[in-house]
Amino acid sequence: MAVLSRDALEDSPLADLHTLAAELGLDGYRRLRKAELVEAILARQGG
Repeated sequence: MAVLSRDALEDSPLADLHTLAAELGLDGYRRLRKAELVEAILARQGG
């Protein structure tokens, strides 16, 4: 899976971020605001 940049994630629709979070195995991602979700995805990707 390619590592996505913050800009790419911020420009993505929330549904796409939810799909990505599920693929990454993030718990509770549906309760996060978009900015928090972007941060969680970046942290999980190691960036």
